[in-house]
Formats: sequence, structure tokens, C-alpha cells
Amino acid sequence: MFINFTETSNYFEAVFDDSPFRQNRYITGTNIPIIPFGKTKYNGACIILAWNYAQDIVPKILPFFENVYTVLPKVKKW
Repeated sequence: MFINFTETSNYFEAVFDDSPFRQNRYITGTNIPIIPFGKTKYNGACIILAWNYAQDIVPKILPFFENVYTVLPKVKKW
């Protein structure tokens, strides 16, 4: 919903989701694939859109990204 509302789909390569029900699909109205998180080192940044779960997500993904951010309720670099 955030990506469609803000019209930022051109800035996202993929969306990670742990739910097998959402994996291997696309964000509605975009070409952004929803994929499972892999333990691979990624170049670039990760934006956590589920900011209210960031405390649980960040420790799991921080070693795999150069930068990790949340954008709501305010921009924060982890």
C-alpha cells in the first residue's frame, strides 16, 4: 500500500516477506516481486516498510545490507 500510495515503485527491486502465501507474487499494480529473504549479502539499502516490526526485523537482516532504514513514523537509519 505504501509503495502504491507514494508512487515509489521505480525505487524498489524486490520486497521480502516471510509469508509463503505472499511469496512468488507481485506487489499489486507493480512489477515488484515478493520474495523470501535469503541469507545473501545485498549491495545497497533495505527499507523496512513494516516499521512497527522493525525491532524484530533489524537484527535478522542488518548483517546482509549496507544500510537499513525505516521511513515511518520518521526516517531512521539502524
